[in-house]
Amino acid sequence: DRGLPNINVCTKEATGTAGATVSLERHAGNGHQTVDVSFSEGKGELASCGIIREYWNKLTTPTLGQLSLLLGLCLLIGLGMGIAIDVNEFSMHAFYRNRLVRCYLRAIRKKDADPKPNPNPVSDLDPGDDPHLADLADPSIDQKKGLPYLGPYLLINTALNLTDPRRLGWQERQAAPFILAPLYCGSNITGYRKTREYADNITLGTALAISGAAFTSNMGYHTNRALAFFLSIFNVRLGWWIGHPGREGYTRQGPRLGLPYLLVELFGRANEERRYIYLSDGGHFDNLGIYELIRRRCKYIVCSDAGEDPQSGFDDLGMVIRKVRADLGVDIEINLDMVRRQQDQPYSRWHHAIGTIRYDLVDESSPVGMLVYIKASLVGDEPADVLEYKAHHADFPHETTLDQFFSESQFEAYRKLGEPIGREVFRYAQQAL
Repeated sequence: DRGLPNINVCTKEATGTAGATVSLERHAGNGHQTVDVSFSEGKGELASCGIIREYWNKLTTPTLGQLSLLLGLCLLIGLGMGIAIDVNEFSMHAFYRNRLVRCYLRAIRKKDADPKPNPNPVSDLDPGDDPHLADLADPSIDQKKGLPYLGPYLLINTALNLTDPRRLGWQERQAAPFILAPLYCGSNITGYRKTREYADNITLGTALAISGAAFTSNMGYHTNRALAFFLSIFNVRLGWWIGHPGREGYTRQGPRLGLPYLLVELFGRANEERRYIYLSDGGHFDNLGIYELIRRRCKYIVCSDAGEDPQSGFDDLGMVIRKVRADLGVDIEINLDMVRRQQDQPYSRWHHAIGTIRYDLVDESSPVGMLVYIKASLVGDEPADVLEYKAHHADFPHETTLDQFFSESQFEAYRKLGEPIGREVFRYAQQAL
């Protein structure tokens, strides 16, 4: 009977006297029917109850063989997908990278470059917009045959995730610095490789997207294993699996079999011991980008801090000062009173502070360095439109960095705030030029 599963009946044993009847209700599409079932003499079980119970038991109690077959099928499908689908490309990283390339790298590409721009008519993406990172160090490479790249030497900061570290002293950090640069890529933990030979000759767009992968499953000192599980399940992953510079396979960007590495993300167990390592936003280790500059003993360092800091806590600066002192033995001495918000006022007295980098603490023959620390702040003499924006947006210029969709007025307010700050800080240098 097709309606059998719809019979409301208790499958427990029942007792009754001979000739006793029990009414059962059978639901139908347009009503219900009442069915009388008689007990046999003494204690007994309804025959119909036994049939129903056996029917549902066969449906709801799979055998061990059936479970093993189902598990094996799932593993086989997972293995096939792990081989066929790239663990990096099957994430939000590619979406993020393509939009960074289209927005910024295309804007600086010359219209008369060789080859000429030829974006895809559907996606509006052009592979020519995304040069190889190693090209920025090759004087024979140019966009129009003749002039070498004359821009600054880039140190693109990323975080090597150590969310399952063996170093007990790094339980808070859960990350180490990892550099992507035109000549070499790597870190002190993994070693270095020539960029042109590393990770399929990594492109500038990919390097920028990794460095900006702020929201992903494993996020350095922000990592939470419960959050990592859900972010991996819903594929909210901006980070990138890349070859270990010190291991075989460093020439590839990602693993051939991605399933084991996806499980590493899922349970927040990334480390530096596997053939592939997990990179994310450099801010997951040092949000100001000065750690690697101090490691290289740079004499003059200009740092712009535009992080969300409405209470003037200077968290990012304090964190990097601790790490530089602990790892490199170099101290940074700086007085932040001039850039700190005055009590009960939205204004600071100044936009920047000058600090001293004590390289001489490590090597007495080394000269000290200078840190120019610029803070997004208001002093009260900003243009009228900037102050008007502040009047309607109390958190400005420390609005949440989760807001990635700037309006025209918001974008212009931040741009116009930064322009006079830059002119004031570099006034004397500008006059010298």
